[in-house]
Amino acid sequence: MSLNLHDILQKLDNGERLCRIEGLRDSSSKAFFIARLCQTASKPLTIITAGQEEAEGLLSDIIFFLNLNSELRTPNSKLYHFPPWETLPYEPISPHKDISGERLKVLSSVMESDGNFILVAPVESIVQRIIPKDVLRDAILKFSVGDSLERDIISEYLITGGYKNSDIVEDKGEFGIRGGILDVYPPDSDNPFRIEFMGDEIESIREFDSATQRSIKDVKEIKIVPARELIITEDRIQKSEVRNHNIKIITDIATIHNCNGSNKRVTEQEINTENNNITG
Repeated sequence: MSLNLHDILQKLDNGERLCRIEGLRDSSSKAFFIARLCQTASKPLTIITAGQEEAEGLLSDIIFFLNLNSELRTPNSKLYHFPPWETLPYEPISPHKDISGERLKVLSSVMESDGNFILVAPVESIVQRIIPKDVLRDAILKFSVGDSLERDIISEYLITGGYKNSDIVEDKGEFGIRGGILDVYPPDSDNPFRIEFMGDEIESIREFDSATQRSIKDVKEIKIVPARELIITEDRIQKSEVRNHNIKIITDIATIHNCNGSNKRVTEQEINTENNNITG
């Protein structure tokens, strides 16, 4: 049975979890359908592809159809590509700064979105754990010319967010403070920013060239996302210590049961009792 866009949207609005669409055999036909669906649905769309190459090709085709027909592009519609880390599981290296920056930029944009966007993501990127929304929200810095801020607090936020303190800011994820000047290079930005203070008040914000250190243009406001997706705070350290402590207790109790020839499962009451014995 052939379904038009109205029928498909009606099925989705009625709560149907599966709506099979046939006949979209190549990237172009899928992209055209998605572009039309975006225009009609006015709701967030997440497109999951088999791999990175398919995601990039589909993204390019969607952009083509949206630009080809201005009626398909609404003023508030956004198009995002959520890339994978491009690292193997358990590989002892961190994702590239550009990839982490792009992922954080997409997550922060989606978090602040009005809900009208298309997100294209290879399956590899969505099976990887992402930073919790509340942690990301707390880690983002936003300020404008005229705001009053303490540089020590900004420095602490940047270090917690994975930034490296440097005498000269030349690479993404670096920041530096010299007197009343703060330089910072967000990982999702093409260029770093120079923030000048008069006391605790921001007097100016300028984008500058990292190679020449010369100003490019003035900006009125700035949003700084973290430099990495793993945000290590005191609260998270304490939770991790409690979790590791409980794992040790479970292991110890299980060892005792095995020594006694019992296969009984470790209960929450036993964990709490052991905790009380240790802390009491």
